[in-house]
Order: sequence, then C-alpha cells, then structure tokens
Amino acid sequence: MVSKRKSNLEGHKKKSQGVWLWGMHSVEAALKNPRRTCFKLALNRDHPWKKTSFPPNVLCEDLGPSHVQAFPFVVHQGVMGLFSPLEPCAIASLDPHKGPLLVLDHILDPQNVGALWRNAAAFEVQCILLTQDHSPELNGTVAKSACGALEIVPYARVVNLANTLELLKKQGFFCVGLAEGQGEKLDVLGHEPIALIVGSEGKGLRKLTQARCDRLVSIPTAAQFSTLNASSAGSIALWHLFQQRKRV
Repeated sequence: MVSKRKSNLEGHKKKSQGVWLWGMHSVEAALKNPRRTCFKLALNRDHPWKKTSFPPNVLCEDLGPSHVQAFPFVVHQGVMGLFSPLEPCAIASLDPHKGPLLVLDHILDPQNVGALWRNAAAFEVQCILLTQDHSPELNGTVAKSACGALEIVPYARVVNLANTLELLKKQGFFCVGLAEGQGEKLDVLGHEPIALIVGSEGKGLRKLTQARCDRLVSIPTAAQFSTLNASSAGSIALWHLFQQRKRV
C-alpha cells in the first residue's frame, strides 16, 4: 500500500513536471545550471548545506521517509532536489567546428548513459544525441552516474537515427561508428568533425545505423578478451578524438 506522504511527493513531482535528482555532485551541478529551475531541496537534518542561503523560491525541507520510499535503493548522500527537466537542443544548431558529437544507438542502461555523459564532458563533446525510443529517461539515476556532467553537455533526442545521420553529414559531420572487430583501427581518425556513434550493450550498432556511417572503426584489444562495454569503448574513442584535436 502506497503511503499518503509518498503519494503527495509523487503528486508534487507530476504537478511541477520536475525530475528528482540525488547525490552531492549531481544536485550541486544542477543548482549552478542556469538552464534548470530548482523547486525543492530535501536535506538530511545535519547536512552542511543546511547553513547555506538558498533563493526564497526554493523550498528546503528535511529529507525523510517519504523521499526514501518514493526512491528506494538510491544513494542520495543526504541530498535530493526537484528540478525542471533539461530542454533538448536542435539538431540544426550543431556546429562541426565546435567539437565532436556522441550518438547513442539504443543504449538502455542508465548507468552506461551516465558514464558516457561524464566522458563526454571530460573530452569536450559538443552534444549527445539520444534516440526518442530505446533510451533511458534523464532522471536521477543517469544524473548520479554522470556526476554533474548532465549539466555541462547538452543533448538532443531524435526519432529516426538513420535520417539524423544523413542530416549531420550535410551539416559537415563525418559519421563514425564503433564496431567491435569491424572496419579500421581507431587511430585512423584524425581531427575531422566527427559524430561518434556507440551501439547498444550486447548487440552493438544496428545494421541500418552501420549503413549510414561514413566509416566503421574498432578498438584494438587483447586476443584473449576483446569485448568492451559501451561506456568503456566510448571513453577510449572520445579520448583519442580529444588528443587529435589538441594536436591541431
């Protein structure tokens, strides 16, 4: 049976159309992001932020059982916040001269998406593209895994990835797909404006996505264990692109 306090909490979330974030880094980064509005903060009674002066429009309350019941099993570190969702950017606004893009092809695991977001911030990715379907919501789980990077790297959602890749090519991007054991080695890539496509856990890139890529590349690994997960492979590839740009 759902408690009345939990129902009130979920009702507030629905009414404000907000999203709950948790963890020190993700909530602090969201508070500093001018593209977010904070509706409410919930803090442990002895949390050091209790001594902080927040804007008068931010309701600050004690983090209690209602929050824990609504979001069980999360590591909140004594702080949760209800924020406005991030607005996506337009595909037409992406500029091949402002850094690479990271395109996620049906990656479902929010932990992997968050880790990739963190890598994208570390290696100066311009924007992350997600499919409208078969992608996780940008909720507290993704934000916690991203460790604040969700507030740094913008995103766009696309309905048809294959068509979007064709649009990106017309805008001047070179579409490169990461495909285990296929194509050329990663080090063939230079400093061209790249849209890097990373495939889903287990299945990798879909066939139609591969067909729209200008080039497929793979990461050299040991013969006895060649498989990398999506976030690890994406991190290595983004680091390589970052190093190539720094040499220009």
